[in-house]
Amino acid sequence: MHVVTLSPEARSHMAGQLADSHSSGTGFQCAYALAAIASGRVVDVAHMMLVPHGAYLSIWIVLLGRQISTTICQPDATPERITQILQEHANAVIGSSEIEPASFIVLCDLTSSLKVAVVMKSGRYLLPVGDLPELHLVIDPAIWRPGRPRFHFELEGIRLTMPALLPKSDGTALQLLLGCTRDLVNNYRNA
Repeated sequence: MHVVTLSPEARSHMAGQLADSHSSGTGFQCAYALAAIASGRVVDVAHMMLVPHGAYLSIWIVLLGRQISTTICQPDATPERITQILQEHANAVIGSSEIEPASFIVLCDLTSSLKVAVVMKSGRYLLPVGDLPELHLVIDPAIWRPGRPRFHFELEGIRLTMPALLPKSDGTALQLLLGCTRDLVNNYRNA
């Protein structure tokens, strides 16, 4: 039997995203790595998008190539309910897939979040950094270099850094983003 759980970091990250969504009236999308607990090997990335529609919240989740969508009332849109929906979908998808039986965990740490950003090469990512709960990485197309994405960091909606090109190598891009994020956090911590 497959068992999928969310790590405490993933739950906290989702709760923060949901709180921002409730206060701003906007939706959000996020991606979480799904890893086998025994080996730590990432099996897939769970993509989730939440969009408010008046008194309702639409939720889309894609995992292992399968998508579900559901709509719930805004008052029912708690971190616990969203977590339950994600876990039920993940367990159903993995239970019907050809993946060998195991226990899985949905990860949300800085490295996993940045790996997803590097693979996706576009989007806005709320980074799970405790000291700066509103730190976002933004990756978008570079107009002057077609095919090469650029990145910058924002804190509470204010751009902190100038845009820079993301390296072509995923490994180099990940190391660069890890270093930049750690430097930003250390600078704010020591300011």
